[in-house]
Amino acid sequence: IINKLESITDSANGYFEFSLNYSDILPGNYTWNLLLSKTGYISSSIFLEVSVLPLEIELSLIINPTMTQDEEYQIYTNVTTSGGVQSSLTLNEDGEPVSGVQVRLEVGVLLTNSSQSLIILTESTNSSGIATFTISADQTLVIQEILSIIASVDDPFVSETSTEINDSELPEVHENVIVPTTSTTPPATTPTDGEQFQGDTSQILLLSLAIITVLAVILIVIRSISGKRESGELERQLLEFYFIRNIQLLLIKNLNGLPVFEKKFSQLETDPTLLAGLSHALSMFIDEVSKGGGQVEYLERGDFSLISVRGTNTILTLVSGSGFPKRFNDQIIEACTQIESDVFPNVSDQMTIISSGNDKAVFEIFDYHGIPIGLLDKLMINTEKLENTNNGLSSSPAFEILGSYSERDTFQLNHLIDSIEAIGTSQEEMAKIILEAYSTKIIIPYVPQTEL
Repeated sequence: IINKLESITDSANGYFEFSLNYSDILPGNYTWNLLLSKTGYISSSIFLEVSVLPLEIELSLIINPTMTQDEEYQIYTNVTTSGGVQSSLTLNEDGEPVSGVQVRLEVGVLLTNSSQSLIILTESTNSSGIATFTISADQTLVIQEILSIIASVDDPFVSETSTEINDSELPEVHENVIVPTTSTTPPATTPTDGEQFQGDTSQILLLSLAIITVLAVILIVIRSISGKRESGELERQLLEFYFIRNIQLLLIKNLNGLPVFEKKFSQLETDPTLLAGLSHALSMFIDEVSKGGGQVEYLERGDFSLISVRGTNTILTLVSGSGFPKRFNDQIIEACTQIESDVFPNVSDQMTIISSGNDKAVFEIFDYHGIPIGLLDKLMINTEKLENTNNGLSSSPAFEILGSYSERDTFQLNHLIDSIEAIGTSQEEMAKIILEAYSTKIIIPYVPQTEL
């Protein structure tokens, strides 16, 4: 392996830290030879026995339940780490998006001529671990039925895996019916009374057909837009859910690095002392590289990802076990700005940590800006709201899990996820139910008895 050295850091105490880039090295057993030399010093050679393991991943499918003939149809796959591999060369947490992975999609179809065919598509995952596959309108026009949908990953850098949609969950194919229009030119003759009546009737019929055609086109356009919005909404909810569930720490400091607000969540298992040191180092880093307010900075460090936003008087830091999709940048900046002005308007350089009485205000601001971080705190069910809910979600078996909690039961998000996954609920349906239940205040932050 040649020229894999990425950086060297001198700690000014006789120790050096080497960063090696092994991202393009195939899994296998290797002997790495590190030759260390410096003018005026004795050279040294170090041999390291290294095993590069394939990344363990999970693959899931996201589909629209209806395909309309003569319209584009999109299928999504989501690739995340499964956390099954623990190695110094695979420092990924469970559920982290994996980008750049080639995903193969096979769609078995029955055509309108009664023959069977296999549509094969290949796409790469984006930075959020999502790959989007499109079946063209020309292809859907001749599809009568979907027989199977199978996604697989065959990449030497990751574990081989595949997944498929159950027969009972395959999308239905609907016809796209458009009523044809006809046009006639009446003869230039003077009609009799009977002919005049027939001519008027024909014109009325033609006008009716034209109106029906226009309405049919409008309905088709609305259905197309609705289908695309539904697919986009599923993708947005899934990404939002992964983003939220991986947040481990919310920290707000003044510009001298003293904490004014700190909230650790149940997923956090790292030594708090080490984390505090890392957070302080990040604050210094932000102070050097980001002098202007509203600047977003990222820091990837081992099995942590950190994002910080520097405001006028504070630095807000989120720590996650996975990456931060940049699509949430504006929301995080807006939340940071409002938290600084509404919750900590008089932060001084000497202020130290404040009590946790500000949790509710901080969480509500994040909720308002579309980041429901309150889901990571202790939760409870608003039973009155639950009993009065009557929508499409209320008939879902996963939704019934919410009804199994009593009025005073408290729980964490991970416990709810385990309960919903135990009944075989898909990731996208689980994300949809939990996020919508929280947004409609069926799931709410824990309220002490004294506050009721």
